Amino acid sequence: MAKIEGFAKRWSLTGLTALVDHWWHFWNWINNVGTSITVEYTTEDYAHIFATNYESSFHLCQIAHPLLKASGAGIIVFNSSASSLVHVSGTSIYRPTKAAMNQLTRHLACEWAKDGIRVNGVVPWFINTPLVEHEESLGATLKLCPCDP
Repeated sequence: MAKIEGFAKRWSLTGLTALVDHWWHFWNWINNVGTSITVEYTTEDYAHIFATNYESSFHLCQIAHPLLKASGAGIIVFNSSASSLVHVSGTSIYRPTKAAMNQLTRHLACEWAKDGIRVNGVVPWFINTPLVEHEESLGATLKLCPCDP
């Protein structure tokens, strides 16, 4: 998985364009990002979470756009979170970054349709991963799940 934070670092991935142009066709791009959960956010924590969950998706889509457009049938899938749509205790910074991702998904779907690129998003509910092991509201969140995590 490519990890990218901020505008300047994205250019390290532009080699992807040259590689794809020379060797492969490029049809699909999936934005699947996340970060650890914190209780007390610092300015640096906020910047890191926003860069991971939103900015990386934005910059990588910009890089992928010409390749997806050239394919004639490009697809971008954003993997967001159902917590971007409803309140769940804790992680007050994580959830708005995923909501911003939802808006980016909607707008790119409209803007890039003319280029033959479909943009969709999925908003899965709680996924039991190591990133949520220390979440204070884990018990309350699990009670909201109608299935066995």
